Amino acid sequence: MSKSVERCETRKSRRNCCKGLPSRMTNDDGNGARAGRGEAAPAEGDREHSSELTGFYRLPIAQRRMMIAELADLSEEDLRVISGESCLCAEQADNMVENALGVTSLPLALCVNLQVNGRDCLVPMAVEEASVVAAASHAAKLLRAGGGLETIVSPAHMIGQIQVLEVEDAGRAEAALLAAKPELLAAANTRDACLVGVGGGARDLEVRHLPPEGPDDPCGPMLVVHLIVDVRDAMGANTVNSMCELLAPRVEELTGGRVRLRIISNLADRRTVVVRGRVPFAALEGKGGKSAEELARGIEEASVFAERDPYRAATHNKGIMNGVDAVLVAFGQDWRAVEAGAHSFAARSGRYTALARWRVREGALHGEMELPMTVGVVGGVTGVHPTVQACRRLSHVTRAAELASLAAAVGLAQNLGALRALAAEGIQEGHMRVHARNLAVSVGAVGHEVKAVAKRIADQGRIQVEAAREALQEIRAKSVVVSDAARIRARFKSLRQSHLKSIMSLCDGVVREAGLDGTSLAKMCDYHMDTGGKRLRALLPLLVGEALGVEPARLVPFGAACEMLHNATLVHDDVQDVDRMRRGRETVWHRFGIPQAINLGDAMFYLTLLLVHRLDSPLARRDAVARLVLRETLRVIEGQERELHLKRVARPSLDEYFSMVEAKTSGLFALPMAGAAALCGQPRNVVEGLNEAARHMGVLFQIQDDLLDLYGDKGRETIGADIAEGKRSILVCHALQTASASDARRLREILDRAREETSPSDVAEALEIFRATEALPRALREIAERRDRALHLDVLLEQPTLQSVVEGMCDLFLEPIQTVIARTEAEGGNGSRHLLKPRASSNLPPS
Repeated sequence: MSKSVERCETRKSRRNCCKGLPSRMTNDDGNGARAGRGEAAPAEGDREHSSELTGFYRLPIAQRRMMIAELADLSEEDLRVISGESCLCAEQADNMVENALGVTSLPLALCVNLQVNGRDCLVPMAVEEASVVAAASHAAKLLRAGGGLETIVSPAHMIGQIQVLEVEDAGRAEAALLAAKPELLAAANTRDACLVGVGGGARDLEVRHLPPEGPDDPCGPMLVVHLIVDVRDAMGANTVNSMCELLAPRVEELTGGRVRLRIISNLADRRTVVVRGRVPFAALEGKGGKSAEELARGIEEASVFAERDPYRAATHNKGIMNGVDAVLVAFGQDWRAVEAGAHSFAARSGRYTALARWRVREGALHGEMELPMTVGVVGGVTGVHPTVQACRRLSHVTRAAELASLAAAVGLAQNLGALRALAAEGIQEGHMRVHARNLAVSVGAVGHEVKAVAKRIADQGRIQVEAAREALQEIRAKSVVVSDAARIRARFKSLRQSHLKSIMSLCDGVVREAGLDGTSLAKMCDYHMDTGGKRLRALLPLLVGEALGVEPARLVPFGAACEMLHNATLVHDDVQDVDRMRRGRETVWHRFGIPQAINLGDAMFYLTLLLVHRLDSPLARRDAVARLVLRETLRVIEGQERELHLKRVARPSLDEYFSMVEAKTSGLFALPMAGAAALCGQPRNVVEGLNEAARHMGVLFQIQDDLLDLYGDKGRETIGADIAEGKRSILVCHALQTASASDARRLREILDRAREETSPSDVAEALEIFRATEALPRALREIAERRDRALHLDVLLEQPTLQSVVEGMCDLFLEPIQTVIARTEAEGGNGSRHLLKPRASSNLPPS
């Protein structure tokens, strides 16, 4: 069965198993109706799903998104937003706040298993604290066993305060205000006709007396007018503040006092949510190594502790707000206002106490909580923030009361999760087990390694950086990792067998996609690509991705892009180097002409970018990789220019040679390696570390290529073709810098001679100059140094799997000249006449 068919069947299966389960939570109408069971069924066309997603956290993140998209009927744009690919942009941020610099991000997670008012709910949570979502989801499952959570949402009544000072007769002023109540309410409602039109508006007016606190109080008695406003589905701050401003002059007239502040109160004790739930003892069996009733009693005792002691209550309530705030942030709410109101509400009796309380009765653990909940689904950021809009669609939230219910339900579940952990194994063990995952990531664990390292150090009770590093090294030591050329070759062989056909098929397909099918460009492209090659650049991204725990198939389009770019440079190289043969076939320029070869190379640069756009990756990552392709393409072109420039320099230095190679050759290794890391979501230090490693690897590769031309088999028609071409290799640059003036002059004469005039004796003479200046040992020392520098970058020392890839690639590059290395080392590094003789050949340079 194909993967696409498997996905289709999986979706069908999931739809079938979800049938009959309601999705959309209908809440009150904003007028205090109970949000309980027995509501009307979801409207026709609503999606049906269960929020009980067993093992959801074990799925890869991409699979989680696919599942949620299916369950919640999300669009592709919603998925792009949720994934972070298409979210709030800097321009939008600049319109939202002063002095904007950009945007920041928080992990967006999903609370699962939640059932509220008889309906299954998937609730997004934006939070960085590791244990919050896990605790809430687990507790939601416990509460689900007791029938889920029920909520009662009060009317959306907010309080606006008008402060009145210097009132001579407070009693008379109060009477005047109350007598004018109808007038004042009517005036307030002229401020927002739209709100009144949907059933909201000013509902009541109250007067409070605030005497001085003591002899040191700088203010005399004051009156405070409370304007009670039903704000319906809005948070209400702007409307309430505007109404208070409007009434201020009339309040001054009625009281004879001086109005000072006119502002909303965040102690929204008229706009609350009551949430209740129960956990049967049976659901607590086997939790924490205690009996169910013992665990329930432990939770009850922890609750009473918080109810009696404000020091404990602060932490108890913080746990509740961990859940509430995470929901509110995901939905773009003013979580600071809700937080302030909640803590004020907890102290309304004059003593700060627990917001939630738990009691054991009738064979179950019962929990209840009431807290103010100032939320809105109209106005403010809710209408412009793409992530907020996607979260609302995911949860099917259309009313403020629905959102209030979800936030309160998650808050109570979060509280239960924390208390259960405290009463069972202790909160620290649970927290530290989650913290262990962060430590695993910090030491370089990737993919399946993260959970393995976290479990090991948590089981050992050593949740420390050093322990995580040791565990990672042990895990990797036991796994099959690439550590030498033989294993790299084996992995390349395996990847070639499984993915190269797809890579080359994409290369063919992009030609058709570009509308070139049947043209001479397509014919030449096919001809050139058929010359074969090791396909290192095509397979290297897959190898790096595999080392990072990513399925290699995901990087196939990028491998195709790297291969296309590499071959574009080869087509142009052959023109500039006047090479007539490549791997036993005529080069493109020699077969089709120089103009056509230039056209083909240009076209292949653009085909590379088309392949990048076929990547199934977040837009931000695709853009980053596209920029990397452009940067490395320019580097290669710059390297080509530097190579031509070296021919015009009398005595080019090794630094000039290295700068040329690091541009021309290293870039084509940096792209597949650093680009693959970027596509795999690796942090910047890893991407840049691989880029730096590739810089050294490129030099190493080019030096061995320089040596191969003289001492190995480069697949060309003659030996010493680089000398006939006049190429400034490391051997040439070293010799020109260190040879006598006469030898340097003679070497330049040989190099600058017309290619067809260069004879085998000229090549032999150049080799003699290389021997006299010990150019070969210098080149081999540079190889050793570059290999060492590539392998000992800090980021690679922390990621042995990546280090093993770099090590294996270096050794693979050096395999063709191992005989040269061995003989030179055996002779003390000085080389020998026997070694420095060109390999046997009777061919002359091409005429």
